[in-house]
Amino acid sequence: MSFAGIAFKTEINDVREFERQIERLATRFQGAGERARQVAPPATMQDLHVKYADAVTRYSKAAEEMLQYVNDAEPRHLSNAHVLSISASEDLLRIGDILWPGQYKPH
Repeated sequence: MSFAGIAFKTEINDVREFERQIERLATRFQGAGERARQVAPPATMQDLHVKYADAVTRYSKAAEEMLQYVNDAEPRHLSNAHVLSISASEDLLRIGDILWPGQYKPH
């Protein structure tokens, strides 16, 4: 999503193309969130599972913020989306550090 936002502001500047890109991402994040919530983790992984599902939900909310920008052109929506996206990314990296300590985790 960050790349779509950066490309929109620096290169594309076509709000409809931006909207199409974000709608595709929003659909993916919504689906990922639904699938994550359907997983029944073992008790020892319950906390990580909740954090993971929350992070995916934040990505979904970030996409919603970006789509709100399409509707009203308020820059705060892009800023809000950025904050949500960074927060989600940081949490996913922390989860990855717990699950795969010392390993490279692409993001």
